[in-house]
Amino acid sequence: MQQRGLSARDAVCLLVVCTLGTSIASGLSLGLGRDSWLAVLIAIIPMAVLMLIYGSINKAMPNKDIFEIMELCLGKGLAKLTSIIFIAWFLIIAAQSAGVFARFIHLSSLTKTPLLAIVLLMLLPAIYMTKSGGQLLGKWAFVMLLAIAAILIFALAFSIPNMDFHKLLPIAQGSKRELLKGSAKLIASPLGEAAILLVMIGKVKEGRKPFKLFLIGGGISLLFLLITELRTLTILGAEMAANAQFAEYRANGVLKIGPFLQRIEALVEFVYVLSGMVKIAAFIWCGARGIAQTFKTTQKKSLWAGTAITAAALLPWLFMNDLQLEAINRMIRICALPIVTVLPLIVAVAALFKRKKHRQEQAAPGNLL
Repeated sequence: MQQRGLSARDAVCLLVVCTLGTSIASGLSLGLGRDSWLAVLIAIIPMAVLMLIYGSINKAMPNKDIFEIMELCLGKGLAKLTSIIFIAWFLIIAAQSAGVFARFIHLSSLTKTPLLAIVLLMLLPAIYMTKSGGQLLGKWAFVMLLAIAAILIFALAFSIPNMDFHKLLPIAQGSKRELLKGSAKLIASPLGEAAILLVMIGKVKEGRKPFKLFLIGGGISLLFLLITELRTLTILGAEMAANAQFAEYRANGVLKIGPFLQRIEALVEFVYVLSGMVKIAAFIWCGARGIAQTFKTTQKKSLWAGTAITAAALLPWLFMNDLQLEAINRMIRICALPIVTVLPLIVAVAALFKRKKHRQEQAAPGNLL
């Protein structure tokens, strides 16, 4: 079984791809204008604390996912309640990602194709990836992260003539409260979506340090988000970036590279959509894993249940206007903050107490004989 486990490299890649998710196309939506990059910098410390909390959960009980740990540490009733909250969150994020990428494809290329058809075209490959298991998702995440990194370096290099750092001035015009609020939004989403590894890490090969996995993955994600946000602000400016749909993607429209490759939006769109499918598949897989563990169903039944719930949660992205969707996304972000911070902290404390109690029982005189 260990040979088929998720490697540490693939685990980190999966974390990065899932946390970058829709942000690499749509932007961070922090509402801070030219100061949004400062919120990313401020988020370094809370991100590190959050990753340490996540790592401590696995450190306390290695080779178990968060659903198994909650069953062991929180008691039957509380474990089921927290599991249902996590399951709902995983599947709602999957639906949100599918909806965002469907609208992204609809606006960028398939303008006359109904959103429902685009969603189906995205969900079918995602379901196939989900059925193939966590190991394949890790491999796909590795490939996608290499492609995202290559595009980011490529786009950054050719964007330099169009970047105007005066558009970042004056710096820190907003209040400290607004900057801290923006950092909290960033923790809620997308950085808090690193919680996906709390399920996947049960499949990581033994001998890997969980703190290292989470900190490296979170650090890479934060670096990518900082670079893309700075690039977008210096090319489009704060006002245009705030008003443009999928601002990070729109910033690629200024690139002109020689006579053979005038525009790279099509290539960027292809990579972004494939990485989006990996994220959707990973979150559906985690939701299905939670359903199987919590309700003691088979993996096949839980997969179909997770897919059905995701499809139902997709309806707002198909039939609501931009203002309504913005309100829903804001509500999801508000609800996500305690889910990705408070609940894991409770589980971490409970797991540490459980491990301490277990060690004390093992060290008792009767157990030494």
